Amino acid sequence: MKYSLRSARLIVGVSVSLAATATVKAQTLTKLYDFPSAASAALTGAGINPYDSPVLIGDELWFTTQKGGTTGFGSITKYNIVTNKVTTVLDTMDNVTGNTPQSSFSVVGNNLYYTTTRGGTGDRGTIDVYNIASQTNLTLYSSPSQTSGSPYTLPGNVAYVDLGNGSASIYAIEQSGGGASPTAGGIVKLTLDVATQAVTSSSLLYTFPGGASHGRQPWKGIIQVGNNLYFTMATGGPLTTTGAPSGPGGIGVLNLANDSVNDALAFFPNTDGAYAIGFSNPTYDAAHNVLYVGTNGTSTQPGGLLKFDLATNKFTGLYELSPANPVTGLFPDGRYIDGPITQLGDDLFFTTKVPALPSPTAECNNSCSTGPRSWRASPSTRAVCRRRCHSDSSKRNCYTLPAPRDCPEPTRLFPR
Repeated sequence: MKYSLRSARLIVGVSVSLAATATVKAQTLTKLYDFPSAASAALTGAGINPYDSPVLIGDELWFTTQKGGTTGFGSITKYNIVTNKVTTVLDTMDNVTGNTPQSSFSVVGNNLYYTTTRGGTGDRGTIDVYNIASQTNLTLYSSPSQTSGSPYTLPGNVAYVDLGNGSASIYAIEQSGGGASPTAGGIVKLTLDVATQAVTSSSLLYTFPGGASHGRQPWKGIIQVGNNLYFTMATGGPLTTTGAPSGPGGIGVLNLANDSVNDALAFFPNTDGAYAIGFSNPTYDAAHNVLYVGTNGTSTQPGGLLKFDLATNKFTGLYELSPANPVTGLFPDGRYIDGPITQLGDDLFFTTKVPALPSPTAECNNSCSTGPRSWRASPSTRAVCRRRCHSDSSKRNCYTLPAPRDCPEPTRLFPR
């Protein structure tokens, strides 16, 4: 399987207008690069399976990949937008230094701070820094083991706060473990010597207690707005009957003045399953002083896009992904907004993780079978299926769904 740089996790790209009337606009995607198959990557050391958004540094897009590299445990990779060249920068991730990264970078000068989800002394991820100038990688912190009783697993980007005295603080979220619930999670803090990148202190700053009055499972990363750090929580809060039995999750905040944490700043609406379970990193809109977050929703309501007003601490639903088509079972907009949200002018761009339509090959294989049946392939893939079915003698009993919905019989494509 190949993965596209602009659609590695993205199957459907959608934009929502922030104007008075929100509209969904058709967009054109341009594929920049196909990542190699796993077998090919094993031979070349190329990174595969990029998970989070790239950051632009000069003419290059820098990003992490979950897999690939010479060890198969992930990589740091860059793509030059002028030359269209892809370079694997770090391909030796392992169980000691951390591996399987799912985060983007926090860029500070020549330093790229990021997290991994596995490896390190506890095999539950690390906080690392890669220096572009020296081309060296340094592990700053290892997450505790799953059996330690402490929060573990580092899934998202870190917040870097310069203290102005030659030192800096790094904040990161732990996704699971600790607290009253095995999936509560926590927040860790490192103090860093800026000149040497040596960690002078580290501490578990907060453990999420869970329960109906607290959010838990901080899922992605942290975003700084003024003196506050905001993050999403995937679960916790008032129980719902909308398909989110562990609570809808919400927005939490850490105040940098005293490192206090409010894990109940606001919960996602618990009356609408589409707006439950927040997996995306918040995006800040300075002009309107709001955050935008995406949700994964439930089994029947596939997610949505919300606005969070920082002045009122209130959510407003902007867009709900369309439910499944009752005939095909497919979701027209795709499912799960758990990737980054990008603002360009009055438009918000986001991706969905699960496809709206199956691939032509899969759809043809599922739709063309030995024996009479109705073929519900989408119009865009019918030509592909016709060719495949015609060339494959085992799939020559295909039918097509008739255009008039009240036709008594489907039209046979090929003779028996």
